[in-house]
Amino acid sequence: MIEIKTLTNNDFNEYKRLVSTVNEEFTQDSHYSQTMTDTLIHDILNQGSPNVLYLAVMKTKHLSQQLP
Repeated sequence: MIEIKTLTNNDFNEYKRLVSTVNEEFTQDSHYSQTMTDTLIHDILNQGSPNVLYLAVMKTKHLSQQLP
C-alpha cells in the first residue's frame, strides 16, 4: 500500500532537512552501493518499519516559488 501525502510549506522544509541528513549519512558510508532511494527502502523494510511508504507530492508551482 502506498499513501500519498501533499506537503505544506512546513512539511517541505522538514523534508529538505531530512533528505540532507540522509544524504550525508549515506555518502559517508561506503558500504552502500545502491542508489540512496533503493537502499533507504531496503533498510526501511528490513527494519520492520511500517509497511506504508510515504511519497511526497509537491505542488510544483507553489513550492518552486519558495525554493532558494
